[in-house]
Amino acid sequence: GMSAADLIRFNYKTTIPEVVNFYLQRNCGCKLATTDGKNYRFPGASPGIVYVPIINPILSFHRVPILPMEMRPGAPGMFAMTAVFQIHLQLNPALPNPSLYEYRQSIRGSAFRLNGAWTDGVWASTGILQRVSRYAFRIPGMPGGLDPVYFTEDGISDSASGNRHYGHRENGNHRRGSEIDEYKPGPLDGYSYMCSDRPGLEGPIVIGQRTTLKMDFVGEVVLFDKPVFSPRKILRTIAKRTWSYQCTRTVVSASPLLTVPD
Repeated sequence: GMSAADLIRFNYKTTIPEVVNFYLQRNCGCKLATTDGKNYRFPGASPGIVYVPIINPILSFHRVPILPMEMRPGAPGMFAMTAVFQIHLQLNPALPNPSLYEYRQSIRGSAFRLNGAWTDGVWASTGILQRVSRYAFRIPGMPGGLDPVYFTEDGISDSASGNRHYGHRENGNHRRGSEIDEYKPGPLDGYSYMCSDRPGLEGPIVIGQRTTLKMDFVGEVVLFDKPVFSPRKILRTIAKRTWSYQCTRTVVSASPLLTVPD
């Protein structure tokens, strides 16, 4: 990803041809000249070593909790068991091509509900445990919802913006309410990335119903072999973060919404 001039400057602190050729002969051991006789070339050089700088590609990469996972009032007659967090990634401005680096987020989890009733302040179940994670979540490309074992790539599933996975530079920047997925100063060359996510579960408020939600996340910074819009592949993961949410609440009253933990 470096230009020839940057590589020469890193090795020899100058790009003046006469000085560079002196070092190529003395330090690198070049013996053969180019066809025009103005510069040295590398075949047969001994030791034949040119140094490449090691640049830490990431200056900072962390999750910022905004709201803990909790059951809160949603639309009329509905609850929203949600959390809010942000991901902040700062790539090193010394990177010659930041577009090789992108953020990826994966998710897995489960959600259950169990109907019950309160008698003299004591709760007892009145039904069977129902799994609701298969249809209660909107994840791009995953109509089946969350899986409790296998991770799937996370993103925003919204009719206004289309299905988008977090961190894909080719999708452009997105900001809509609490949903953020953007690189700055621009999506194709930005060194700074932030996403804001509001994962959770929604449903009707039912007195005595117990809802359990568990979610695991993996956030990764990945390195590609080629820039955006090229046929390319991920070479490796540069950094990884993991975090989880777990919440169980039983509805005591509907208006106002009152709940108790399990």
